[in-house]
Amino acid sequence: LPIQADHPSDRRPQSGRLQIGIGGRFASERVVAFRRNRWSDSLGICRPNGIAQVKGVRRRRIRCRRGIGLVLQRGERSPFASPCIGSLSTWQPPMTRTTIVTASFSVRDDGSLYSSWSLVLVLTAIDLFSGAGGLSSGLFSAGFNVRLAVELDSTSASSYRLNHRDTEVLVDDIRSVTGPMLLQGAGLGRGDLDLLTGCPPCQGFSALRTRRRNVPCFDPRNELIFEMLRLIRSTRPKAVVVENVPGLAKDWRFGEFTEGLARAGYRVEYEVLNASDFGVPQRRKRLVVLALLGREVPPDWASPRPRKSTVRQAIGKMPRAGSSGDLLHDFPERRSPEVMKRIMATPKNGGSRKEVPSAMELACHRKSDGYSDVYGRMCWDGPSPTITSGCHNPSKGRFIHPEHDRAITLREAATLQTFPPNYRFDLSRGKEHVARQIGNAFPPKMILPIARAILDEFS
Repeated sequence: LPIQADHPSDRRPQSGRLQIGIGGRFASERVVAFRRNRWSDSLGICRPNGIAQVKGVRRRRIRCRRGIGLVLQRGERSPFASPCIGSLSTWQPPMTRTTIVTASFSVRDDGSLYSSWSLVLVLTAIDLFSGAGGLSSGLFSAGFNVRLAVELDSTSASSYRLNHRDTEVLVDDIRSVTGPMLLQGAGLGRGDLDLLTGCPPCQGFSALRTRRRNVPCFDPRNELIFEMLRLIRSTRPKAVVVENVPGLAKDWRFGEFTEGLARAGYRVEYEVLNASDFGVPQRRKRLVVLALLGREVPPDWASPRPRKSTVRQAIGKMPRAGSSGDLLHDFPERRSPEVMKRIMATPKNGGSRKEVPSAMELACHRKSDGYSDVYGRMCWDGPSPTITSGCHNPSKGRFIHPEHDRAITLREAATLQTFPPNYRFDLSRGKEHVARQIGNAFPPKMILPIARAILDEFS
């Protein structure tokens, strides 16, 4: 597309506007910096509330009030009289359904600015029961633009904001939220939303193990799945993804939920998936529901990856805990001398409490053969057990480090959940609450193939 602009014959910043026509709509971008120097020409295009970084001899950032920022790179020489101004790559989508992936600029002899664009589809999403943002993190990696997140717990919402600053976070009870509230917060109209995701609290659908085998655990939060159905009917998203424990599929509410989706015009598919089949270094079975409005779900929407990741690949090269400079990795442990002796006696690389000398065995363990993973070590060359809210406590599962005489750190737990290495968590409520945020999260890498299947279907 040709873009008319004044020829930058001096060092003063020049301004102009460019328009990109997409499906009858025009998105206007403002040229906020157009400068020429002895090294290279530089161009900064900034949407409100975004950042554009100009790469050259010096780095500088352009901040705007709202919207998107584009990253600039110093360009090479072009066949035109003036050097190529550069190439752009997006930091976040500037438009609802379309984003600029790359753009190159050149100045013609007549002073006009010539550009070459490459466009791809970007889908919008709203994340319900977002927690600290695990699922949203995976959606961003897949190319979605998560416009809004809803979370009841203020500390988890704070963790979400620390990592996804451009996403609006609504801290509220889902029962008080309406469809118009969601759409207004996301800046969308009814039927414009591409994806609505949600991970309702799963504790109520877990089984309480007793001497009388599995007894269903009643929890009023079980009804929240119907609140999600209410919001789906109100907002009319094109796709819906719901994640929960496998036990949900055996509950009568799940049948009511899927039938409600079908009556609303959605085609529904669901499977029990293991996170280890999707590149997550963890055995974690989850029920995942995918529903598409008015179209069939592609048969390969949950195709597993051929190669699995191991604990060694995930945390084997992490710095020694306690002096890394990362608060999540350096949280001190407080164990009694008896517990420390029991941990040190557990064989390295996969040892269990049953291999500890009988003199160190707890009385409660002598009376029960269950919970065999507690006070066990992880194995280096396999996936970890399910990371739960007790992942920092050896008495809650097989959470002792494969080699070191300690429980895994919060950073190691987050890494096994496939959170990015620099992901931040609000520590204001202590270690227990951070462990809960990590353990309750949906692994970001697990959502990637599902999100990409949705992108391919809509493309």
